[in-house]
Amino acid sequence: MESRRRSSSIPSRKDSGGTSGENSLTRRLSRSLRLGNHQEKRQARSDSVGSLDRIFDTQGSCEPQLPITRAPSLTSNEQSFIDNAHGISEKRDGFFDAVFLPPEDIDSQTLMDRAEGTLPLAFRKKDPLSLTQFFPRQCHEAWSVIRRVTTTRSGIKLLKSFLGFFISYILCLVPVVRERFGRYAYIMVISSILNHPGRTLGAQVDGTFLTILGTATGLGWGSFGLWVSVVTATARVGFGAILALFLFVHIFTIACLRSYYIRTYQFVICAGIAIAYTCLAQISRTEISWSKLLSYGVPWLIGQAISLVLCAIIAPDAGSRPLAVGIHQIFGIMLDGIPPVQDSVRMRRRLAQAFVSMSQVHRDLVIDFSITTLSPKDVLVLRNSVQAVIRTLCRLSKYAMGDAPDPGNSPHEELPEFIIEMDRRAAVWGQTEEEEMTTFVIESLGTPTGNLLLSMKSALQCCDAALMDMCGHRRYLGPPYNISSDIPSALVDLQKQITTFNNRREEVLASKRLPHTYSRFPEVVKIFAFCLSLHQAANSIEHLVTRLRELQQRQPTYPYFHLPSYPFGKAIHRTNAQVRHDRGGVTAGSYFRSFNDIAKIIKKIKSRDFQPVQQKGASTDGHYDTNPATTTVDDLTNSSNSREVRFRHRIWTLLHRMQGFETRFGLKTALVTSLLAVPAYLVDGHAWWDRYDGWWSVVMAWLIMGPRTGGNVQDLFTRAFCAVLGSLWAGVAYAAGNGNPYVMAVFAVIFRSGMVGCISFTVVSLSEVIEGGRPSVVEIAATRGASMVFGVVASIIVNWVLWPFVARHDLRKGLASMIFNCSIVYRSTISQYAYYEEGNTPTEEDVKNSEILEGRLREGFVRLRQLLGLTRHEVRLRAPFDPLPYSALTSACEQLFDHIVTVRQSCLFYHPHFIGDDSEAAMELLSYRRDQIATVLTNLYVLSGALRAGRPVPKYLPSAAVARKRLIDRVLEVEREYAAGVNLTSEEQQRELRLAQIYSYSYNDSLTGCVKQVKQLEKYTKIIVGEQGTGKPSTWKWDQHHEQGSINYTTIGGFFLQDDTATDPKTFDYVRYPVPLVNFGAIVSYPTDKEFDRHGKKTQWQRFEHYVNILNRKADKNTQYKVLFMARHGEGYHNAAESYYGTPAWNCYWGPLDGNGTVIWKDAHLTDAGLAQCTKANEFWKYALAVAKIPAPQTYYSSPLTRSATTANLTFASLDLPETRPFAPTVKELLREGISIRSCDERSSKTALKTLLPGFKFEDGFTETDLLWRGDEGETSEAQARRAKAALDDIFRHDGSTWISLTTHSGQIATALKVLGHRVFSLSTGQAIPVLVKAKTVGEAPSATTLVSFTPEATCFTPPVTSIQDQGCVCSSAASAIVSATATPTPA
Repeated sequence: MESRRRSSSIPSRKDSGGTSGENSLTRRLSRSLRLGNHQEKRQARSDSVGSLDRIFDTQGSCEPQLPITRAPSLTSNEQSFIDNAHGISEKRDGFFDAVFLPPEDIDSQTLMDRAEGTLPLAFRKKDPLSLTQFFPRQCHEAWSVIRRVTTTRSGIKLLKSFLGFFISYILCLVPVVRERFGRYAYIMVISSILNHPGRTLGAQVDGTFLTILGTATGLGWGSFGLWVSVVTATARVGFGAILALFLFVHIFTIACLRSYYIRTYQFVICAGIAIAYTCLAQISRTEISWSKLLSYGVPWLIGQAISLVLCAIIAPDAGSRPLAVGIHQIFGIMLDGIPPVQDSVRMRRRLAQAFVSMSQVHRDLVIDFSITTLSPKDVLVLRNSVQAVIRTLCRLSKYAMGDAPDPGNSPHEELPEFIIEMDRRAAVWGQTEEEEMTTFVIESLGTPTGNLLLSMKSALQCCDAALMDMCGHRRYLGPPYNISSDIPSALVDLQKQITTFNNRREEVLASKRLPHTYSRFPEVVKIFAFCLSLHQAANSIEHLVTRLRELQQRQPTYPYFHLPSYPFGKAIHRTNAQVRHDRGGVTAGSYFRSFNDIAKIIKKIKSRDFQPVQQKGASTDGHYDTNPATTTVDDLTNSSNSREVRFRHRIWTLLHRMQGFETRFGLKTALVTSLLAVPAYLVDGHAWWDRYDGWWSVVMAWLIMGPRTGGNVQDLFTRAFCAVLGSLWAGVAYAAGNGNPYVMAVFAVIFRSGMVGCISFTVVSLSEVIEGGRPSVVEIAATRGASMVFGVVASIIVNWVLWPFVARHDLRKGLASMIFNCSIVYRSTISQYAYYEEGNTPTEEDVKNSEILEGRLREGFVRLRQLLGLTRHEVRLRAPFDPLPYSALTSACEQLFDHIVTVRQSCLFYHPHFIGDDSEAAMELLSYRRDQIATVLTNLYVLSGALRAGRPVPKYLPSAAVARKRLIDRVLEVEREYAAGVNLTSEEQQRELRLAQIYSYSYNDSLTGCVKQVKQLEKYTKIIVGEQGTGKPSTWKWDQHHEQGSINYTTIGGFFLQDDTATDPKTFDYVRYPVPLVNFGAIVSYPTDKEFDRHGKKTQWQRFEHYVNILNRKADKNTQYKVLFMARHGEGYHNAAESYYGTPAWNCYWGPLDGNGTVIWKDAHLTDAGLAQCTKANEFWKYALAVAKIPAPQTYYSSPLTRSATTANLTFASLDLPETRPFAPTVKELLREGISIRSCDERSSKTALKTLLPGFKFEDGFTETDLLWRGDEGETSEAQARRAKAALDDIFRHDGSTWISLTTHSGQIATALKVLGHRVFSLSTGQAIPVLVKAKTVGEAPSATTLVSFTPEATCFTPPVTSIQDQGCVCSSAASAIVSATATPTPA
């Protein structure tokens, strides 16, 4: 195993931009601090800095870096200052330095595409209530049950559960039993259903004890209430009120108990049923029939006895099989986690789930008694070892060996440095120096690395086989017997491969072929970083195999009995696996329990208010606080507060807790059950209540009311349906054989439909048998069934309306808590592991506590995804709920936590002493360190608070990327200053230097990764809660539009004049006489002419129309063909003004104005020439329709700008069009011209357009005012192309027409042609062209891109002096120009 390496002679620098000792890069922020797109080849640089370069533009040079000598030690004041002021509080006037960059434009479509891959598995399932899914799903589930019963051991478990129900049911059909126990003999069946024998023996005994105790409690409290209600004449007057009070108090108490402590579920359920029976069934104001208590209690005991006996004699299992199943599944996930890993993000999620599952496996074993060969202590050792392996595999899984995943299919942005190709072939002639070094390392380490990976996988398989042998379930679970369970041999082979791998790596590190530093060889650093993680994973697996060999050596011959050993204080909040399976809502309960545990741990490390020590050289008066910024356990337990203060605080905590959700749940449960029980106490309703067993409505309401499960549509329909189905099936069972017990037994064998259905069937069918079918089978089935359905519906609706548990609200708060927790862990990790000084090295206890916290937080992320799954069927009255940003935010937060864990783990192997031993360097870097940490923490605090309060995120947040880069730049400068006089003399020093660079790689890269994930958190948080101070939506409609798949466009050329490259756009005229149809129409013949026009009598347009129809008829379902008539508007006043003033002057000065005092060009109208062009177009269409038989457009679309809408109206409104194709134009916002600062691009209001063009329709969502035109910024070409594609996508997805007219602008047409794959073709005013387009919808999501939508444009404040085409304009005052104007023509 490799020891921790910390040598003061190593000139490593933890804050450097990549590996320590790399090239010194002069990195400065660019003027705009925006993402640059450099075409030239970049110099090699460290990867962590390269990641920052992807956030904003940097430039650098390549210089060799020299090692640094140790400087004098710190003084006590300096050391205290560094220990306590590393970014939590400020020295300089209470502030830290921060840079606030302009917020980036959020590309919502790209973010949502990435978020798709983060959704939990529950969202991939079809809606269970849809008509197309319900019955197929039921058939699938039925077949699944049959398969499991006949082919797996699950059949035994199901058989045991069925026998408990069936034997009790058969006993109730025996006349002697019915006579002995009376009307409610079926209670023994209910007893066997609630604590069915399909459990482990320990869980069965635990359930038997809890159910009997709960029943006794309910019967006892109810008996006391009955006695009080009739003890005196006065009490008899208030008979109903007394019983209602006793019922309310008892239900309230046990409901609160149920929500506080999950373990009491079986106790409180049975107590609730018992109290409902005692206080509501067969009650009388005059006397108490105490015998009814025996009629309930004795059948209940018999049902429990039947279940317990069946559990003990039929394939008994005392915890061994669940233990084996859990371990086997976890080892399967670990085997999948060994590279190569194709989807590292999803693999880490599976490993995190396995981490939590391993804790659950151990907890399930020790929470009840067990009989196993593995003792609870052995399983605890195994749990710790397995979780240690999972931790290392989580770090290892970030490296995707082999081919990189397809970026289009990857839901996350995979960093290039995370892809290692260990199978690269030998170098070829002409390789660069970096490629030669990379090839050398790969060839040297490839074979030992591959052998080590195979050995690790074999060792895990061997451990899995050995554990299955020890548990005795290998025959049923696997692995196959051809996999060896020889632990010693696997251990020897693994140790051999580790030794070989280490030796080979040491040889490579000592090789003279490698340079002193890896600054110019980042690929080499990445490979060594992977090898470091691989070595740690191999060591953890070696430790697991060693531990397992020890367990194997002391394994007993026979299983031993083990008492429950889980601490009672924790066990009261947990329950066994069967109860978790039997009742939903434990997911939410587990979520709250997990987060409470996290909060307790986080509370121990949260910072107090901090006052830093006085700086060196300042006067000291002894009035400053030198306490550390971190609260310790001792600080919490030995507080200076008096005992009285602590006592008062505990009372306050108790009272505050009593106002929480648990109390509200108790109140609403008591309320709904008490209201349903009112008829039992009324004189007029008492008779029918007893006759129809109305108390079962109260029981059903009590069973269905669940804490933190919420009410959802699926619950309402499925549970009500099961109640109805059970009643109907019971009626059919009795009617089929006229009460024949054999027929009833057969129907009971067939029917299994969950707890509600089974209870409904049992109560109704056995009531019919006991009452002999009188007065009628239909009446009994209808009344009992209606009573149960009413109880189910009432409880679910109350759960919806009164203090509901809304999973999506708690999900938002949970995410806020996890972001805050990550901020605390980040600060604690940096303080405890990164920025500490000599003598304050983290201890083993510190590492252990950190690993405990890591486990809790990983469990927290698992619970968040489970909570996200609960939102799937919730009722959403206010607005739809989109789970995508929440899922992506959870994933980003988890990746942030992964980076923090990697920082902690890296610090255990890498800590530079240079800064800690040099007071001057430490003081120089202190403020930069502080700024980096403070900006990250500030972002996390703000995002957490915004999520929790549901308020928008501030528009400007301090840039963590800038702070990180400033720290990197400053560290490089300090290193260069101290590196001048040091030389490496020994090979050992050179080796240590190389090794230090490798250790520092993951550290630096993870710190940069933290910065990147903070940015992702900001983006998704803004999508969820919005952004402050924008004044406009942060994303426009085409960004928010999200469709499955993408559309690829192709222009089918060769049919029209513009397809001919000889056609000049400047001289093109679609109405060139004498024959208009050969200019605007097709210019070739078509393959379908021989069949369609054998005699040559059809016009060219008729033949072309038939050809297009054939294309659509033969196309597959994902392909369509459309003909777009794309027309530019007639000449507007803005066109005339641009010609008059010249393009440069128009762009920089005249265009932004509304007019010149003579004419107005804001949302310009048509000139007389433009009106003439419209008349020309109208005459052409009249001729083309009547003579050339051109197909009339089926749909008409227009830009919202007045000039285009007017052109469309004047062109088509007066035509004699077919009745099936009337002129009914639709105005589409996205068809407008490219948005510039010029007023001609600002549209009029919707009201004004409706007044001008009353026959025009407006698309859904068309706003009253123009939200797109800004006036000070113009749209980029990339954004316009994205908008044009979005407009075309919308048309092609939702418009089934083949012939479509688009009246728009030259710039928009040119952009659309580019999107369609057409050649560049500019249209003059009034011109038009037809385009045949093939559109194919593909399955993959659009490629992810981030674009800047708007940028500032040049302006002059006064009329320019000159305006020369192709040269630009000269403003009258240089100071009045923002930037120099260019002579780009205005497309309009």
